[in-house]
Amino acid sequence: MKKAKILCAALGIMIFSSFSVSAKTMNSGTNSTAYQNVQGSNQSQFSKFEFECRNSRSVPIRGTVELPQGIGNKKVPVVIMSHGIFGNRDSGGDFVKLASSLNSRGFATVRFDFDGNGRSGGSLIDNSIKTEMDDLSAVINYVKTLSFVDSSKINLFGFSMGGAVTSVVAGDRSREIKSVCLWAPAAVLVDNCEKGILFDAKVDIHNIPDRIPVLGGRVMYGKAFFKDAIGFDLYGRAAKCNKDILILHGDNDYVVPLSYAQKYTKVCPHATLNIIRGGGHGNSGKLLDDTINMTTNYFVQENR
Repeated sequence: MKKAKILCAALGIMIFSSFSVSAKTMNSGTNSTAYQNVQGSNQSQFSKFEFECRNSRSVPIRGTVELPQGIGNKKVPVVIMSHGIFGNRDSGGDFVKLASSLNSRGFATVRFDFDGNGRSGGSLIDNSIKTEMDDLSAVINYVKTLSFVDSSKINLFGFSMGGAVTSVVAGDRSREIKSVCLWAPAAVLVDNCEKGILFDAKVDIHNIPDRIPVLGGRVMYGKAFFKDAIGFDLYGRAAKCNKDILILHGDNDYVVPLSYAQKYTKVCPHATLNIIRGGGHGNSGKLLDDTINMTTNYFVQENR
C-alpha cells in the first residue's frame, strides 16, 4: 500500500552534499591505465578496485567497486549508486559512508561518476538526463559481468538528479532490478528546464545557447541538458518499474519540493515515501546517519 511516514529526526540541512562542485569545469584527461581490468575468479580477491566501462557513445565511465569481507567464491547482492548534479562517486563522503554500511551487511557496492563528472570522460557540455541514463545502463551491464555478483539481486540507489535518472532506468529495466532506493529524486528538473531554469541560469527555451554558465560561471552546461529534459516523460517511464521503491525525502528540501516525491507514490505501483522531518536536500550528522541506516536496512530486507 502506498504510504507516507513522518520520521522524526534532529534538524540537519546541507544543501547538496555535492556542492563542492566536483564536476569537471574544464576538460581534463584521466589516465585509464590506473583502472584495473579485474577479470574472472580474480575479482573476489580484491576488497576494492577501480573500473572503467563505456557507454553507448564510447565515453569512459569510471567508478569504484567495494566488496564485503570474506566473500570467497560466494555471489552477493549489489547496490549501484548514482550521484546528484555537480557531484561524483563520493558525494562529499555521503556515498562512501553508505557504501561502507552496505558492505558491512554483505553487499557489494558500485559507485561511479556520470559523464563529465569526477574521473569519468566526457564533458558537462554534453551532459543531460538521457546521457546519464545511458551511463547508468552501461554500469548495470558491466556489473552483470562481475563473477561475484548475484545477478538476481541488482539494486539501484540514486540521489537528486541521480535519483531521477535511477527511477527512469529502473522502469526501463525493471525485470533486471531487485529493488530501488531514492534520496530526494530531482524530478523537478523537467519542470525547471521547461521554464528555462537551471539553478541561477535562465535561458529562452526557444533559443537555447550552446553554453550555459551555472553557479556564477563555475560550471558550464550545454544545450543538451535542456533539450533532453523538455517534454521528457519522467514519471511515465518510472511508472513501469514493478519492483519496490523506497523514497527518502526531507520536508525542508528547497531544491526539490516534497510534492515531486509524493507524485512517485501516485504513479509507481510499489513506491513508499518516508518523509524525513527536518531534512533538506542532502543531510549531515545524525540525520545523515539515520538516513543511511534506513537505506541499509531497506536493502537488507529486500534482498533476504
